Amino acid sequence: ENRREQKRTEENRREQKRKEKIEKESPTFQPVMFSSSDKDKEETRSRLLALELIDFLLEGLWQGLEDNPHFINEHIKKNLCMSLSTNATHPNVQVFSYALSITLSLIKYFRHLLKEEIRVFLSVYLRILESNNASIQQKSLIVDFIRKMCQDPQILCDIFVNYDCDLDHGDVFDSIVNRLSKIVTMGTVAHKANTKESNEEHNIELQKLGLQSLVSILNSIVDWSAELYEPPKLHEVIRNFSSTTATEQEGAVVAEEEIIDPAERASESDLWQQNKEKKLLMDQGKRIFALKAKKGIEFFQTHGFVDKTPDSLAAFLFETPNLDKVQIGQLLGDPKGVPTLHAYVDNHFDFSGKDLDIAMRHFLSCFWLPGEAMQIDRIMEKFAEKFFRDNNNLTTETGEGKKQYYANADSVFTLAFATIMLATDRHSEMIKDKIELSQWQHNLRGLNNDADFDPELLAQIFARIDAEAFKVTSDEFADSSGNNAFLTEKERQSAFLDEAEQMAEKAQALIKNALSSKSTYFKATNIQYVKPMFQVTWGALLAAFSLSLEHTQDAEIMELCIRGLRHSIRVSNIFYMSTEQSAFISALTKFCNVQLEEVEEKHLVAINTLIEIALEDGNYLRGCWVNVLRVLSQLDRMHEYASGLPTNHLLDHEVPAATPVNPNSPEAKAQKLYDYNARVITANIPMDKIDSVFVISKELSNSGILDLVSGVCVVSVEEIQQEKPSLFSIKKMVELAVDNMRYRKRIVWNRVWKTLANHFTFAGCQKNRKIAVFAIDSLRLIAMKFLEFEELANYNFQNEFLKPFEEVAKTRSRQVREHVIDCLCTMITALPKNIKSGWACIFNVFASQAILSSNESVVKKSFDMTHQIVTNYFEHVSKLYFGDLVQCLASYASSKKDDELSVKAIKSMKLCSKKLSTFCKPETESPQDIQRWNNQWLSLVNAFVRTILTATVDNRRVALNTMFSVLKTEGVLFDTLLWKYLFEQGVWHLFDKLKTVTADTKEDWLLTESSDLFKALHGVISLFDTFFEVIHSLLPDVLALMATFIESKNEHLATFGTTSLETLLQNNGRNFSHQDWSQVTQSLKNVLRQSLIPQVEASSEVSSETSGVPGAGVGISREASPTRAPEDEVPASSAPVTPKKVVVTPKKTVVSGSPRTPGRTSSVAEVMMKVVIGKCEVRKQLLHLVRDLILKSFFTCLTLPQINELMECMQRTYDNSNIALENDNFFDVQLKGLDTRQLVVLLNEVASDSMYCYFDFLFRLEEEEEPERIEIAKTFLVNSCESLIQTYMGIVAQFVDDATTDEVKHKKSSRKLLNPRSEQSSSIFGKKERMSVAMNGTVPILVLILTKLLTYSDEKLSSVLHSLYPLLCDLILSDSYQVRLLLRQIVWRVGIMNVPEFEQPFRPNLAVGVKRLANSPNPVARSTRASEKGEKEIPVTKEELKAEEKPVTEESAVRVVFNMNEEDLKKEEEKKEEEEEKDKETEKEATVEEDTPKTETK
Repeated sequence: ENRREQKRTEENRREQKRKEKIEKESPTFQPVMFSSSDKDKEETRSRLLALELIDFLLEGLWQGLEDNPHFINEHIKKNLCMSLSTNATHPNVQVFSYALSITLSLIKYFRHLLKEEIRVFLSVYLRILESNNASIQQKSLIVDFIRKMCQDPQILCDIFVNYDCDLDHGDVFDSIVNRLSKIVTMGTVAHKANTKESNEEHNIELQKLGLQSLVSILNSIVDWSAELYEPPKLHEVIRNFSSTTATEQEGAVVAEEEIIDPAERASESDLWQQNKEKKLLMDQGKRIFALKAKKGIEFFQTHGFVDKTPDSLAAFLFETPNLDKVQIGQLLGDPKGVPTLHAYVDNHFDFSGKDLDIAMRHFLSCFWLPGEAMQIDRIMEKFAEKFFRDNNNLTTETGEGKKQYYANADSVFTLAFATIMLATDRHSEMIKDKIELSQWQHNLRGLNNDADFDPELLAQIFARIDAEAFKVTSDEFADSSGNNAFLTEKERQSAFLDEAEQMAEKAQALIKNALSSKSTYFKATNIQYVKPMFQVTWGALLAAFSLSLEHTQDAEIMELCIRGLRHSIRVSNIFYMSTEQSAFISALTKFCNVQLEEVEEKHLVAINTLIEIALEDGNYLRGCWVNVLRVLSQLDRMHEYASGLPTNHLLDHEVPAATPVNPNSPEAKAQKLYDYNARVITANIPMDKIDSVFVISKELSNSGILDLVSGVCVVSVEEIQQEKPSLFSIKKMVELAVDNMRYRKRIVWNRVWKTLANHFTFAGCQKNRKIAVFAIDSLRLIAMKFLEFEELANYNFQNEFLKPFEEVAKTRSRQVREHVIDCLCTMITALPKNIKSGWACIFNVFASQAILSSNESVVKKSFDMTHQIVTNYFEHVSKLYFGDLVQCLASYASSKKDDELSVKAIKSMKLCSKKLSTFCKPETESPQDIQRWNNQWLSLVNAFVRTILTATVDNRRVALNTMFSVLKTEGVLFDTLLWKYLFEQGVWHLFDKLKTVTADTKEDWLLTESSDLFKALHGVISLFDTFFEVIHSLLPDVLALMATFIESKNEHLATFGTTSLETLLQNNGRNFSHQDWSQVTQSLKNVLRQSLIPQVEASSEVSSETSGVPGAGVGISREASPTRAPEDEVPASSAPVTPKKVVVTPKKTVVSGSPRTPGRTSSVAEVMMKVVIGKCEVRKQLLHLVRDLILKSFFTCLTLPQINELMECMQRTYDNSNIALENDNFFDVQLKGLDTRQLVVLLNEVASDSMYCYFDFLFRLEEEEEPERIEIAKTFLVNSCESLIQTYMGIVAQFVDDATTDEVKHKKSSRKLLNPRSEQSSSIFGKKERMSVAMNGTVPILVLILTKLLTYSDEKLSSVLHSLYPLLCDLILSDSYQVRLLLRQIVWRVGIMNVPEFEQPFRPNLAVGVKRLANSPNPVARSTRASEKGEKEIPVTKEELKAEEKPVTEESAVRVVFNMNEEDLKKEEEKKEEEEEKDKETEKEATVEEDTPKTETK
């Protein structure tokens, strides 16, 4: 503030000195006297005395005079103004000078009472100023008058508000500035053209006066808006500009008796801005109208100036001033404008009592007649009609009495045309022979309706026309001076007298009109007037100052131009006028460019002024900072050059070897010029002054510092991209950042740094390594300074601050990336405690090197620093940025470039787990601490998962083992929620690859990936075993994962899934709750459902209901399950079915999407069979799991609904497999031409195993102690047995009916078909062969049933045999040795129970027969071998005889079946080979028959 106050004082002092100098040195011109007579001299002296007295009176006594209305109206308006209108154009310089002085007094003290008169005087003076005939002395006096008038800001703003913003007046303020600018520029041109010395001196003086006036205007504008210069007030005013209150508006001062209500004052004064905008539109429309009338009218109609009605348009044309008169005539004469013409003439003219020529003179003064005859005819016809209507009562005395002047309208029309022709003839220089009155009268004879016009009337018209031609009245003082370049002094003086006379007449006429008019004068009070004032004049001001400064060497003109530019920049700054601001600053900086021309005084003044602007107006420069900073950068280069240092010595530019240069060459001259300019700049512009622009940056407003920083970045980009880069702006960025980072509010500094960070990123990624390194070093200095300030918790500004390091670290330059790592290591080592959110950015940089960098040194250096952070600075990282740390380590662990480094990274991750469990335990039980603890462990697990999924094969296994080892070790600290969190968000992602596995997955992938999946699943099961009590809630997810394995289309994965499920159940089944077992059973159910054969599942219901498919009624349906069937209701499947009623050939079913007849292509069929075989294998494994594990070990853990679920699964599996075996469409069409031996065997094994499990469930239910279970088993066991035996006997009956006499051949053929190792030529199974396989698959179930029956007590056996005995008798037809053997035991048992003294005979082959049931673990294989042996006698050993002595119980039978001796197996194999050799001849005979294609039979 002190500095500004001192500056204002100094400016006032200099202004006072300048005024005194102007008063002393102002030219004294001798009066120009155009008459030398004594009378004229006396008149002039009297005039001067009177004018001097009036001037003294007004200047000294104005305060008492302004309150006297009579004096104002009678003496000032009527007398003084009328007299002044004549003296204002007087050729005498002294008279003219007094007239100007009096006018100035009137403007100062009476302008609110003389609004119209002052406008007239100003228009006259401006017209003289523009005249080519006026003398230099007169123009100088007028310019000085304007300068004095514009020194008062109130007068200047009042002129703008009352005239430039008034639609009824011309632009006075705009005209003043434009006239002055024209004088200044014309003086510059005249000086440049080297005119005469005397004229040159006068032109220079006039130019100085013009510049002084312009500067005076700008100084007043700046003073008027001075209070806006303070930034807080500036923003407040700008914000409230659109809603200014009445106190901020201009007040109204009323002429004469007119009073404005205070309530209306605000609304009246608020119109100034709207009026100015409206006036600008009006001026634009006038310009368009002058070019083309129709387009101008359209513009006026669009903006609401005129309606489309003829009356409105006519009024607009008549009343609007300054419309082009030629275009008005064209519009009125247009055929389409006839309605407008009629309205124009009828509404706005009254010709009553006027002579024809006088009426025509008034009519034609409003527009120019068009050139076409038809248009003239149309206009004059309407005039004649209107004139005759207004004057049809005019008469004259003749010898015959009174007679009308004009007989009709045609007579008026004729005389009017004759008058126009007369005016042309008398006043045209092209016509030499002028017409006389007599000739003109003769030409008009008989044209007044066959009569003559009154001769006296014609004589009067002729005389008036001869005296004065028709003229079009101008709205303003028209320029009639013309070009006086070739006129002598006397001719010029004479021309000015004529011109002055016209102006005086026009002025007097306007003043007379003002006496009868009333107008309101507005006193300006609003600061915002300055903006539109400057907007309409800035172009003229810029031209005057820039051209004058460019072509002058005069110190005073130079100073005035600089001051004018300075004031203009100030105004454009505080009103945020970007276009104007940019134009003036560009003009000033043009004179600051000292590279291409020699430095002169004006260059130094311009540079100092530009620096002064930066210091004082920095808050307002906005985008113009770029212009200022470019100049400062150029000055810095010159200082470096002059100091002897090479330019940009920090970049170490290579200096080329000196080569001889011609001193007269352009390069040598340019270098010499640069040397001279550098020395001058260094001597006159010290570096401290340049630096001061950046030193005061703390004093800038928030928007100001943002503008400065943006400008520095723009200039820095230009410097970097130069052929010889410069670092000036980057160095200044460091200063700006350091000075403002603490001084600014966080939100402001955040925006500042965002701009700087983007530029540092740009500079750090440059191909020029030295520029990049310098930018990184600068960034490090700022970062080190910034990290000294402590960051509060939960802020992220450090991370944003260090982002440039992260972006630069991605560059391709190894040196640059290495330098970034060095800088970060330095910061970490120096200030580890101060780094908070910056850790995230640091770890991102380190991680990027592991991914992007191929240089071992860079990667190793970054990893060593990361490991050092884990070892030494873990406590500073762990709370909030542990996740970023482990993800960084995961990047190194996942790298495939260095296995040793990856292993180290995995070890570091393990070290993180130990530190995490030691240092980061939740301090409280608050949700925030618990959540942070959970997130940290999740981050670690995710890091391991990322490594496992992306690292090399060896490193994946290391990471996998390490992760599960860490979880096992640290898992004791986890609760259920954390375990769930870790599995859902982390561990389960290890198995995402399962989704991509198909049946065609390559073996290479299985060798590499499947082992990881197996280990991962094994690890999950191990965790489940170890922490079962905590994580048993994850059982559904574990079961779902195993189901995914089992349902996989890859056989290895499915097998491993089944094994894993078995392991899980075996290790934890005893700990499962009923809910857990429900989930297990539901999972098994879903898996078994997915393993069903879809090709036959869709038709299973139809086949079961409509045909006697074996097994269709076996088992428990959903409607009659053990847990749902009522006690008094017998299942439908228990109804007796005789073998004769069994239909062994089911109806053919058409599979959806499959063709019926042509069969599928081999490739599709092979894929289908491969899929079906895979599903059968899965079902087989699951059935073994149910039979060998669940039934044996965990049957007592199952609830009755769970048992029911499993039994339903067994039944559905059996139905699906059995239906497939019976489905001709499936085998004969869809799998036509393929080897189906393996598929048939698998289907039979699945059907047999599922039904075996089903009956095993029933028998175990029967052995339970719960009455409900026993009752259900008792109810459904007998029915199921009946159904199974009936189905079996139905198949047996088919074979009995179809048996041939060649029984031996049939046995051998069947044996060959059932042997998978057989080498028969035809591998296609027919339906009978499949039924044979299904029949043999039923044998183990019958063996189970009969074995269980033998364990019953006599009473229980009797109750069962009541229903089953007839069916057991039918089993005698079975060709199964085992069945008949067990059936024999039952028959003997029945005999013992019912025949008195009946004893069982000794049968040594009984034990051996039971023992032969176990030749193969597969039930189908066991039954197959048994059928092959038939009923041959088997030799019995002594040990076997001893075993026969004991009674056959279930325990002894099972023990013997599942513990068969290996020697017996060998003997059986040898015997089988012998039989095959004996049957070779039979096989050859059967080959021909089997190779023959089988026809399809019903």
